[in-house]
Amino acid sequence: MELQSMRTLAGRPDVEFAELDCFERRESFPDDPLFTNQWHHQILGSVQAWAFSQGQSFVRIAIVDTPFQMDHPDLAPHVVNGWDADQNIAVTNSSGIARSTLCAGLAAAVINNNLGIAGMGNCTILPININGSISEMYDAVI
Repeated sequence: MELQSMRTLAGRPDVEFAELDCFERRESFPDDPLFTNQWHHQILGSVQAWAFSQGQSFVRIAIVDTPFQMDHPDLAPHVVNGWDADQNIAVTNSSGIARSTLCAGLAAAVINNNLGIAGMGNCTILPININGSISEMYDAVI
């Protein structure tokens, strides 16, 4: 009945378009308490993507910046040692700065750990330290 009504309305010259108004149900929401404050998940379609996968640890995301807080409780399970492109040494711990820690969290904070936020995926994250020169950015990518 609804489908026929929609088709009838759509065929009228004074109606630009008509479509059914349906309720969609989400598979699940992460239990991370700040998830509802994260507007970007709605824009990026995270919930729809999570219906297929919440990420895999073999996917590595490099945060090329000043290192993030590697022992942050919402990040630590996903962190691996990184690299300092300026000093040519391993980055094994860092207290981090707010900007890079936020970036790491948006990318890969643990999903469904009932803590903080939900990242885009449960992927591995590694810090790459640079001072900001183009050559360091190049080295970081290599």
